[in-house]
Amino acid sequence: MISYECNKCGADMESPDSLIGKMETCPVCNRRMKVKDPAVIAEEKQRKQLAVANNILSQREANDRRVISFHTKVVGVTHRNDNGRSRQKIIAKCRIAEQLVFDHDEYNPHDPNAVKVCRQNGAQIGFLNNELAQEVVNRSKNGYRYAVWIKNLTGGTSDAPTLGVNLLIVVASPGVSDRESQKYMDQLEWA
Repeated sequence: MISYECNKCGADMESPDSLIGKMETCPVCNRRMKVKDPAVIAEEKQRKQLAVANNILSQREANDRRVISFHTKVVGVTHRNDNGRSRQKIIAKCRIAEQLVFDHDEYNPHDPNAVKVCRQNGAQIGFLNNELAQEVVNRSKNGYRYAVWIKNLTGGTSDAPTLGVNLLIVVASPGVSDRESQKYMDQLEWA
């Protein structure tokens, strides 16, 4: 079986190996797409994650900033939490500009660098992608601080019923004061 995400709504999909190169329909949004070889999927995913990480680093280095911000999406939004709660139902209660929290899930059986994305009440809406999660974990150990908000919510329509969450992440380097971080955040545009 091949596991992959719908390239329209992000729903988790599985297809038998025999469908590589053939068309498959997403059960969530009904988009038709070609089933790719797992090696191609893994390479594309790694390329995208590396681009995100490189963008973060180059943005910081190019601007010589001590505080930076960037956007990313929450992954795993269609799964249920360990307690059985639907992440889709939790996301339906979220709002734009809501502050969230990161929770390093160091005992995660799939990835010791996994980072949960949660509401202030602890309800999990998903995870950071593995590449970014690893960077957050490593940099947090070195004194970097992260703040995260919902930039926008996607889906929830008849054409794209699966809800998604795009994040605004602010990163403060070690030694940056709360005042300096706040000054940076006050200048951010939400539009």
